[in-house]
Amino acid sequence: MVDVVGGEQLVLDGEISLVSLQKDLPCSRPSRPLSSARSKSSRSNVPLGVADGREGLCSLGSFAAPEVERAYARAQELCQQVGDTPQPCLILWGLLQFYTVRTELQTALELGERLISLAQSVQDLDILLAAHNRLGTALSYHGELLAACTHLEPSIALYDPQKHSSRAFFYGTNLKADSLAHLAHVLWLPGYPKQARRRGDEALTLAQAQEPLHSFTLAHISNLIAVVHHLRREERLAQERAEAGRRLSSEHGFAAELGRGALRRGWALVVQGQAEEGLAQIRQGLAADQATGAEAWRPYYLALLAEAYGKGGQPAEELRLLTEAACGSVRIGSVLCLVCYSASAG
Repeated sequence: MVDVVGGEQLVLDGEISLVSLQKDLPCSRPSRPLSSARSKSSRSNVPLGVADGREGLCSLGSFAAPEVERAYARAQELCQQVGDTPQPCLILWGLLQFYTVRTELQTALELGERLISLAQSVQDLDILLAAHNRLGTALSYHGELLAACTHLEPSIALYDPQKHSSRAFFYGTNLKADSLAHLAHVLWLPGYPKQARRRGDEALTLAQAQEPLHSFTLAHISNLIAVVHHLRREERLAQERAEAGRRLSSEHGFAAELGRGALRRGWALVVQGQAEEGLAQIRQGLAADQATGAEAWRPYYLALLAEAYGKGGQPAEELRLLTEAACGSVRIGSVLCLVCYSASAG
């Protein structure tokens, strides 16, 4: 199995140092020849895997960092060298996560379908849950709402609190809470705001139950639920959730979530009449999010900034940013975020 210690992933009962994330992800040499590790791998029920880049990779700032892709690619290479390890489901899951966050969505969708097929073939419900979560999220970003539901809902249904609650430490967040939050976004779009709110509340309740053992889950879900409140034009609740996410992110050093919390809090301040402070928060959050390399939500964030400029009496800047948001959404193939903003703005 995989042992995760201080950012380093150890595979095959600690025999192969797979990834050292603290040193620009060079792969350490095996502590003994691969042939020796191979002889033992038959009794080591890997799946080979690398922890999700949220808490495990917070020193890198984002799961979208190029180092992460290199880490997983190297992990795949080592799996092939060892030769007789079981299916590398978790490495595929990590690559799926990377390409989703980077909004290389076609690659993500292909990996997701492959991973689900692989998980089904080996009857691994744990990996199947995770695969449905990531593929459903990627489909939602792509604007394929019905298809997204057909994966997010099974991810929720497969969740067993006795078995999967502790898996948040491996995957980086509580996957049921994450699926519920993304399903809330998807449900809002075709006109189900009450169902969206209910699913969002369920996600938040589940995330709160993980605190304080897994603070990233609550920080991450708080930011996603702030979007639900934004879509419903619930400015005060959006601000409360964003501030809760920012507090936890600041306390624990979750750089990416800290920036996202600033963006959503900034929008809430602007619409409540605090334009100057809100604009500063949005700009700060946008710069922080851009530095992570993540692309999925950028059009949405640009649209938030455009609304802020519009309320501040700068229509020319508002139009420029909305145009940039629309072009960016088309370029990366991520339509959900821009549609969400357009619909919520009326």
